[in-house]
Amino acid sequence: MTIATRTSFLIFIALLIAWVLYLVRAVLPPFILAAVFAYILNPPLRVFAQKSKLPRAIFIVILYVLFFAGLGWGGTFLSKQLIREAQDLASELVFFVDAARSQIDILPVFLRDFVHGLLLSVQEGFNIEPQAVWPFFSGAASRVFTFITFLFASFYFLKDGEHFIEKILFLLHKEHKIEAEKLLIKINLVLGNYLRGQLSLVLLMAVVGFILLTALGVRFSLILGLVIGLAEIVPMIGPIIAGTITVFVAVFDGASQFGLPPIYDGLIVLSAYVILNQIENYLIVPQVMGKAIDLHPLLIFFAVLAGGHLFGILGFILAVPILAVLRVLLEYLLKKFTS
Repeated sequence: MTIATRTSFLIFIALLIAWVLYLVRAVLPPFILAAVFAYILNPPLRVFAQKSKLPRAIFIVILYVLFFAGLGWGGTFLSKQLIREAQDLASELVFFVDAARSQIDILPVFLRDFVHGLLLSVQEGFNIEPQAVWPFFSGAASRVFTFITFLFASFYFLKDGEHFIEKILFLLHKEHKIEAEKLLIKINLVLGNYLRGQLSLVLLMAVVGFILLTALGVRFSLILGLVIGLAEIVPMIGPIIAGTITVFVAVFDGASQFGLPPIYDGLIVLSAYVILNQIENYLIVPQVMGKAIDLHPLLIFFAVLAGGHLFGILGFILAVPILAVLRVLLEYLLKKFTS
């Protein structure tokens, strides 16, 4: 088989796999999340496994126990406050919506219908009718099954993922195997830097957001701080959504630390959030992320929108790392064909 024939065959197989994955995209989320989870936990697992003669599966179970115990331990300090804020927010949401609806008339005409529809969607999202009880429990059962699938898949990704990659590389010609290993190292470097940077931004922005909102006297500051932190997972669009939610709550939460009308409270919170976002973009992100992805902001924005349109929330989250990997592959192909 000539090199051209082999290359054409590999491209055909790759396109076929991509087409099949697109057809079954509805069942992919737990497997994709499991792969990301395994990718994050694999480095410490590899270190422990190399220093001990115990089976890798034993360390995976220990790592699972430590990870979920850590989540549970951290949750005990936050759960009471989170539950209380969530209950208060849910009970007062109708008041927030009614208060916001009473202010619609001060908006420009072209915005009124949009805001009215948005408020209606928010209100309906928190109303559970009696006939919706069965779909609610059905959805809960589906989520439990998804979580079990995630645990099952992540276990085998951690246990056999490296061996699976080695078997694929074994099928390649020696020359192509060396190139593939170099390419995987570059991809691993890009993804590793991106994931570490994103996790750092999520934690940092959640803590700073909570402190800032608490200092400004905004209610539900713990939940809103978590929203601000988690919004970092979706570049560009996430912070805009988090800022909109935060300002909305600040205007209609009925609390004012400055003794000003609610709209001015909202403007103060908006100004503080914009300043925080600018500090993040120009001071924190360059230090934390460096040139992890090295992509133009417009390309990132397009990728996030396209990913969300095709695959929903998972597309929003994974669009940028996938685009970063495609950049590495494209650079490799261009270098290959132009050399």
